[in-house]
Amino acid sequence: SEEDIKKKINSAFAQEGIGDSTNNPILNWTRYLIFNEGNSSLTIQRSEKWGGDMKFDNYEELEKAYVAKELHPMDLKNAVADWLIKTLEPVKKHLYSVAPTSPRMVSISSLVRATATHSGSFSAVAAHL
Repeated sequence: SEEDIKKKINSAFAQEGIGDSTNNPILNWTRYLIFNEGNSSLTIQRSEKWGGDMKFDNYEELEKAYVAKELHPMDLKNAVADWLIKTLEPVKKHLYSVAPTSPRMVSISSLVRATATHSGSFSAVAAHL
């Protein structure tokens, strides 16, 4: 659910100012999921009070802003959660329309929960597939 995604993302480790996608699952997901293709972008929606929206056209720009502490971890987490929810929505609709309680669907859900519980990294998910 959207609430589960937000809860998992918000509880993920993301040390402010440290641009190491190996030890930061939020940066890892940003690098390997969102910016996996060359034509991707990510908009961080923020209040004008906190500097307004930020748009990144590649991972390197995002990491540079993160290391410079121009981008707060919570703002990045919110953007990643929103991106995941939006990206997974068509998949979720399709899977639940076909067989919401099929063993395969239950298996996929269990895998995602287990991965988020352990490391939250994309590489951990890929290792289980």
